[in-house]
Amino acid sequence: MADQGMAIPKRGVRMGARGASKVRTGCLVCKIRRKKCDEAKPSCTQCISTHRLCEYASSPTHPHPPSQRRIVPRLIHFSPQNFTLPEDEVPHLEFFTTAGVQEFITFFGNEIWERIALQAIFNEPCIRSAALALAAVTRVRVYGGDWGGAVRYAMGRYGRAIGELNRRLEGGRGWEVALLAALFFVRFEMVVGEWERLDVHMRCAQGIVARFMGGMSSSGIPGTGFTDGGEVGEVVGGLFRVKLLVG
Repeated sequence: MADQGMAIPKRGVRMGARGASKVRTGCLVCKIRRKKCDEAKPSCTQCISTHRLCEYASSPTHPHPPSQRRIVPRLIHFSPQNFTLPEDEVPHLEFFTTAGVQEFITFFGNEIWERIALQAIFNEPCIRSAALALAAVTRVRVYGGDWGGAVRYAMGRYGRAIGELNRRLEGGRGWEVALLAALFFVRFEMVVGEWERLDVHMRCAQGIVARFMGGMSSSGIPGTGFTDGGEVGEVVGGLFRVKLLVG
């Protein structure tokens, strides 16, 4: 996340060993925090003891493997005819626009992921790079695989996304893109368990919202309808939801 006058995390920060463990059952917060959940309802013991909002996903606990996954309806038909990516990026973007979107909806809501974000990845390079980073680590977390390799790949795209966002913000415009990028960066940090960097992104996003409320001009995100109307409220609501989940 980047905003004028605000520090951003450096891409060279080492991922800890926390990302190596996989929590496949329990509430959403325990999955994110890589904690053993007793699955008590309505709130598990972990969430009660740490004063966090406890939530359970409405979808099945164990996702279908890639070969059996349900393909959700998409606003964008991804194909080489309408978009070109390097070969190594295609599987990650396909995952993001199909199976992965269901998990992201759990945190930020259907309106964000199926309309605004899926359109933005095809129009904003920084959003696309952030989506690739997020998809790479989420695929391994959900289906298993080489976590270390996924993190190395994701950190390259993560650093690229921040650089592209900084260039997008030159001249003091593009704050809507920065706010949307916050959702991707925050979710990425949740997946890899980097809570300090998550906090940096949240504080940057809050600064952007404060400046928007002060009357910043809007340039919008092409092709998304994301301008200074209700869509900003959707994104802010998604960030507030994260704040409640992680405390």
